[in-house]
Amino acid sequence: MSLDSRVLAPEISSMRLVGLMDVGLVLIAALLSISVGAAVSILFDAPEVAAIGRNTSFLVGLMLCARAMVGAPAVMAPTAWVLAVLFIGFRSPYNPYYWTVLPESVAAIHASIIAVLVFIAGIIASLCTSRSHP
Repeated sequence: MSLDSRVLAPEISSMRLVGLMDVGLVLIAALLSISVGAAVSILFDAPEVAAIGRNTSFLVGLMLCARAMVGAPAVMAPTAWVLAVLFIGFRSPYNPYYWTVLPESVAAIHASIIAVLVFIAGIIASLCTSRSHP
């Protein structure tokens, strides 16, 4: 919502680097979720809680990639992903497909790699299209 709450004309003519400010906002939000997940995981001895940061970063990257294509309706992309995982993401109970990312354990390296790649793709998409959507 913050990325799409803008007055386009002044931002386009602005001397400030609005695209970089948008990326800074996204990075702060992701780092905050990673930090909170790690802190709660350590404080309550609950290692699975550390996946909150990975999952949030993945979903933010997914939303930013979708935002580059469809604009403001992209806020539904994370919800659509969660529903897809819920309905078609498991081979059997407690056995998710590799593409699902979200239900994977903290130790699943492939989920972390996918999350990082999607997050980076989202940041790049945001930089390339930050001023093209009103």
